[in-house]
Amino acid sequence: MVTNPETVLNQYHDAGRPPSFALQTNYAEIAVGFSSLRLSTPGWANFPLSGLRGIDTTELLFELSKEKIVTRIQPFAKRVRLFVERYFDFMTNHIAANFDQLPSDPLIKPLDWIFSAWLPLPHAKILVSPDDREKPAQIVEFDLIFWTGVDLIGIQVEQKGTLVKSKREAFERFTEEHPQFKLISVTRDQLPDDKPEFPDKIFDENFLNFWSGTDLPKGPPLQQILNSKLLT
Repeated sequence: MVTNPETVLNQYHDAGRPPSFALQTNYAEIAVGFSSLRLSTPGWANFPLSGLRGIDTTELLFELSKEKIVTRIQPFAKRVRLFVERYFDFMTNHIAANFDQLPSDPLIKPLDWIFSAWLPLPHAKILVSPDDREKPAQIVEFDLIFWTGVDLIGIQVEQKGTLVKSKREAFERFTEEHPQFKLISVTRDQLPDDKPEFPDKIFDENFLNFWSGTDLPKGPPLQQILNSKLLT
């Protein structure tokens, strides 16, 4: 969880911004032409060796990946956590319901496709000021961000109370200046506490059918992880 964006920006500048740094544990570089960010995209998880002991199935790796994301959600942001949990539940069921239409292979199981789903980035802070380390950074924060390779989607999950004026104005200014950015607000009715529902109706087909244009699942990267130098 990033609590000081300025520190992260300094790390970003010091890294020299090579392509391999497009996604790290505490920041992502997104631009037109950049690849989408999916659950299988390397760089965000950085699982330690101790955390991988006993992870030898797709199911266990998926649970570990979900836990990694959920633990980055602020403790008081219960509805953001609820959205993420419902998102993964929906996508898992959505894959199963459409599995006969997906590219087939005898070795592929429905859950293998979940690692191709879009990666949710909780409490994403987007740099809106010029990239100049000599000046204070101007940041706008969203509950969640998805990058599909085409659309940058910001999610605001309705909490109790009203949004402070300064934050609301920052959202409006950012969306006006970046018309390609999609801001989706999720109301309490669309994400009820007492019903296991996900607001899929407010998302377009490209978001829901994340496998479009993909010949085979982009994961799970289990074998790659187990064979990595980290574990040798």
